[in-house]
Amino acid sequence: MTNFNDFTDYDQIFKNEKKNGVFTPAVGTTTIRILPSWIDGTKKVFKRTGYHGYVGQYHNCPRLIDELHCPICQHSSLLWRQGNKEASRQFRAVERWYCNIIVRGQEEKGIQKFSMGKKLAERIVSFITVSLKKDITDPRTGHDIIIVKEMNAGGFANYDKTNFAYQSSPLGQMEWLNAITDLDQAFPVASYQELQTVLEEWLHPINIGIAGGGAIGSAGIVMPHSVVTPDRDEAMNIVNNIR
Repeated sequence: MTNFNDFTDYDQIFKNEKKNGVFTPAVGTTTIRILPSWIDGTKKVFKRTGYHGYVGQYHNCPRLIDELHCPICQHSSLLWRQGNKEASRQFRAVERWYCNIIVRGQEEKGIQKFSMGKKLAERIVSFITVSLKKDITDPRTGHDIIIVKEMNAGGFANYDKTNFAYQSSPLGQMEWLNAITDLDQAFPVASYQELQTVLEEWLHPINIGIAGGGAIGSAGIVMPHSVVTPDRDEAMNIVNNIR
């Protein structure tokens, strides 16, 4: 099984996603169908994203979204190498994965965007690469995913009981395939220079004049730098190349 790192900051993540029209499962059981990539094969099933968050500001991470250099990730890595792990964690990017879905019982709403954290992404990846070893998004022979959401004692969502439907089933309306959202366009990132300025503001709030928290950045959501492991990337590449 792949190994994803845990992350926190769920409250702010879910607030931002709700505002941006991202589907959030209710506590209990929800059945979804993950849609395949665009019919012409130019897009992928899952979109890997990440954001950096600090003093109430959130900015998309170019390293996780577009595989570009990110000054905030670089700063986090530097702190880690220097042995300052606690400070490093404040700046590292939190990953989330997005996909297009149909929610069973809400088909009239059409395609919705679904966001998942690392643990749930890991679980779904294992269904594809270990349990079923097949394309669960196939519109004719794929499988629904049964999302089971519970809340733990700390007030955080737990998806450990999520599973796949053992019986394969058709997607339903084939016209959905022609209306899949281009997730690559949903997560704009600021330039390296802009994020360098953001980092300077975070490191020197008194000099810049933002001694407290700030508004959500124009570049969108943010998460702290996580160490990328070959096992995880290899598994996610398998999923991302499903056509």
